Amino acid sequence: MSDELSHIATDFRGLAELLKEHRLRCNKSSHLVENLLSLQVQAGRLLYEAIRNNAFPKECIDVNGQWWDCESNRLPGGPFTESNQTPTNNTYALIWLFTISSWLTKAFPSRFRNKAASWDWKHVATDTEGRPVGKDGQPLRRRWYKNKKLLPENFVYDSDHHTAGDKYECKFEGELMHVHEGYDESDALEHARVRTEVYANACTVLAELIELRIAPQSEVVDTATANQAADISKRDSGRSLPVTDVPNSDGYVKNPSDPSVYVPVKTILADYTVGLLLTPTEKMVGEIVGDFAKNNIRWTRPISKLGTPMKNRRSVHLTDWVQYVNRLTGGRSERHVGPDPTEKQILEDKAAIRRAKGH
Repeated sequence: MSDELSHIATDFRGLAELLKEHRLRCNKSSHLVENLLSLQVQAGRLLYEAIRNNAFPKECIDVNGQWWDCESNRLPGGPFTESNQTPTNNTYALIWLFTISSWLTKAFPSRFRNKAASWDWKHVATDTEGRPVGKDGQPLRRRWYKNKKLLPENFVYDSDHHTAGDKYECKFEGELMHVHEGYDESDALEHARVRTEVYANACTVLAELIELRIAPQSEVVDTATANQAADISKRDSGRSLPVTDVPNSDGYVKNPSDPSVYVPVKTILADYTVGLLLTPTEKMVGEIVGDFAKNNIRWTRPISKLGTPMKNRRSVHLTDWVQYVNRLTGGRSERHVGPDPTEKQILEDKAAIRRAKGH
């Protein structure tokens, strides 16, 4: 195990240097983004092999800030596949993205720039009031359609008066604009360079963690290595990380083993639905999450400063929510790397979520 992990740590350091080289050498955003997409897979594959070789076991959680295990299919952001299935390139890329966003940047914030977890994801452009805007920069209006016919502007949908056989749809008038669409070449290049910096830092941190894992406990290390170990060990020692994610019949997880994968409903609404035009309300999200038997989405209560669950707040398991959306939309989500959905796909998404709600 030590030899294999030693090679993986060396490969992570080499990958970190390669990323730094790309960051300095690439002068076109498209070239740098293309390199990042391939390196995502490479980094995810390396991390998977490290986990398979027990690099981040449960007994080392105080140092690593998390624990992972391939046998039980406990992966960053996962599970994405069955435990006996070989991950695909897309799975490796997702493992890497969630490694940064929900593990390393939270466990070791001093090693990354501010908001490092957000640079990989697309975001819908909004105005000063938080309303989604179209390609012209103006807020988009929502209009209701009945059987594909536009209804008056003052129409308010009421499910109690929904006639069987009628099909109601609500959609934006126009096409959503994403933040990155307002970038010029210099903006796009700088964005890609920041992502590259974050990836390089993550590779370096992982190499250090693996090296600490295989270092003899009795070995006297030099000052630089000691400082490195001390920096990695800095984390919130007051937060407990229980070992079970088994929900009750309602999907509630009392003591999540990784609280960082549970996000507030407001985060779901702001970042994980708007781009699809699904845009449920907070109440609708509560209804969807509340039907655990049908939708299989775990949730928990955030912990207050007093150490007790906040009864009026709910946090949703992010991966469960993304997988739920993917089941409805055929794999398209705001966090999906690929082209924006077509108008036909948008209509299908709207219809799917209403069917899921029983309308």
